[in-house]
Amino acid sequence: MTAFALSLGFSGDRTEHVLWRLNNGNLKKQKNAKLAVVMSGTNNTGHKKQDPAETAQGIEMIVLTIRARCSDAKILLLGVFPRGAQPEHPMRKINVEINKRIVNLADGKRPDLLHPKQKGYEVWAEAIEPTLNKLGIKPMLEEVPAL
Repeated sequence: MTAFALSLGFSGDRTEHVLWRLNNGNLKKQKNAKLAVVMSGTNNTGHKKQDPAETAQGIEMIVLTIRARCSDAKILLLGVFPRGAQPEHPMRKINVEINKRIVNLADGKRPDLLHPKQKGYEVWAEAIEPTLNKLGIKPMLEEVPAL
């Protein structure tokens, strides 16, 4: 399988940075994109401890912008990764709140915002297979039952 990817993620990015790039040229030649993988918002928490509603609104604007410019693309929206070592860490709580607000924005690959559906696992497995091959790890030949 031949796939081409456009990475729009940069270290330190917040949702407003992604939106700026989407609105200022990064999607001009991407109208035929088939998939957009979005994970944004962790730096809104880490840099500014931004209100979860504001960060979720930024993520929603990213999704809406991609949908408007790449109408046939599926969107795989990843939850904002946890911050802090303990579940009670204040920044982890912020990210949990963000994830609660964005859960319904994507195309249904992660119904509980944690575990992909079977198709989501297949997409993930296919994406990492070339790297596993380079590391000398053979793919599993038996099918793993769905959760």
